[in-house]
Amino acid sequence: MSIYAYFAGCDPLTSGKVQSADQLMAYIMVELFEKAPGIAGLLISAAFSASLSTVSSGVNALATITGQDIIRNIWPNLGDFKFTLILKCISILYGVICIAMAFLASTMESILPLTLTLVGILNGPILGVFCLGIYCPRCDSKGAVVGIICAVVLGFWLKIGAMVYPPFLEDPPLLLHQCPVFVENFTESIISDWSETAQATTNTIFETATEGMPVERPGIANLYALSYAYYSPLTCFTTIIVGNLFSLVTGGNDQNTVDPRLISPWSNVFCCCLPRRWKVVLDGEFKNQFSSTDKGDFEPVNLQMDRI
Repeated sequence: MSIYAYFAGCDPLTSGKVQSADQLMAYIMVELFEKAPGIAGLLISAAFSASLSTVSSGVNALATITGQDIIRNIWPNLGDFKFTLILKCISILYGVICIAMAFLASTMESILPLTLTLVGILNGPILGVFCLGIYCPRCDSKGAVVGIICAVVLGFWLKIGAMVYPPFLEDPPLLLHQCPVFVENFTESIISDWSETAQATTNTIFETATEGMPVERPGIANLYALSYAYYSPLTCFTTIIVGNLFSLVTGGNDQNTVDPRLISPWSNVFCCCLPRRWKVVLDGEFKNQFSSTDKGDFEPVNLQMDRI
């Protein structure tokens, strides 16, 4: 949005100063720090360094997980030297795959929204499961599994629906009326060339929702217009709600078997001013069965729960 506002009167993509929308970030740095030599290059290198550090940590994590969960199980007596060498080879393999995926992504028009959509669909339920385990003592494993399945199905349903019924997007204007003209003889041919470039580049940046769109759209198509930025909180809350409801129907956890040191009931966190009897209804009563066998470890926890 900031880049679009800065170039509102003279769009660099329309005028042909850049060939792709991915070049706008580097172009605005060069434009802003034109009179400060070295600053633009420093900022661009910092951006690339941040992305490379993220990729390198991900590659190393994948190689380590592969080595510990697969290689160690297949060859449990493998020496440290050979195991380290295998991890380095796996890192190289994952790096080659990342480079290949980068070349593949360069041929796609909008890889970032798709990536953020998948991250929101998959990471939201994971966060929801952690919230169930921390804040909802009544929820059991069955409720968590059902909640995460429903959340993932909901996320993919919204994404597939958005692909079938793409939301209507109004193309913002890409104007050139404030562009400085350095050529004395500015003819109509140049204006026509710029107009053709504007039309071509606009079609490559923004998805034309009217192409291939049916004349009549069902009412549920408006639901598919939800931005991918909201997929993560939506799937997270879906996991929490469905997990609690399913656990409530099936009986949930036995409060006598829950260690109060491992949880933080949501009524204490979000409804701290409620009376104790209401909190018991929401989260249940913790009858600590461990105090008789190991009273010394659990007595402070009992006192803390009694005060709450």
